[in-house]
Amino acid sequence: MLLTIDIEKFRQGDQKIFEKVYDCYQKPLLHFARTFIHVEAAEEVVSDAFFGLWKHRIKIDNDRHLKSFLYVTVKNMCIDVLRNVKSLATFPIEDFDFANEKPEILVKILYSDLLMHLEQKLQKLPNAQQKVFRMSILEGMSTEEIIRETNMSAESIFVQKSKAISSLRKSFVYNPLMLIVLQYLIDHR
Repeated sequence: MLLTIDIEKFRQGDQKIFEKVYDCYQKPLLHFARTFIHVEAAEEVVSDAFFGLWKHRIKIDNDRHLKSFLYVTVKNMCIDVLRNVKSLATFPIEDFDFANEKPEILVKILYSDLLMHLEQKLQKLPNAQQKVFRMSILEGMSTEEIIRETNMSAESIFVQKSKAISSLRKSFVYNPLMLIVLQYLIDHR
């Protein structure tokens, strides 16, 4: 999913548009980076990618270019992190065939893009539904853990989770791929 922004204002250094870009892509990029490297390094890589985007914003031509810049930058930085880790461990990086990893990388980009789309729909739900869905489905918390954290009853948790799932299914009725992702998340938590 592409974020539509005023590229000219972005190129001129509009902070609000940069914040909009950051809010839209930070979580998917972090998820993408975490598929390659550990959390702390992933956070640093994503932060550095946004710094690079800001630094080179004048070169960005359109929304697709912006998104590509971010994902390619994060991927390359992750590879650099892995190279450094491998050299520290004295494993030659040449043993890894990154050319054969491209389909897997594309799947990871697609998955993080789908999660971004899910996140956008999730933010439109009432707060209680959002919270329960995130804790239960996205974070994998048990009902007991959610009860302890929110002081909600088990019945209320069930109702909020059911309503969230129902609303999300309705919002993805014309997007079968998102329905599959949603069902996968539900079934594997």
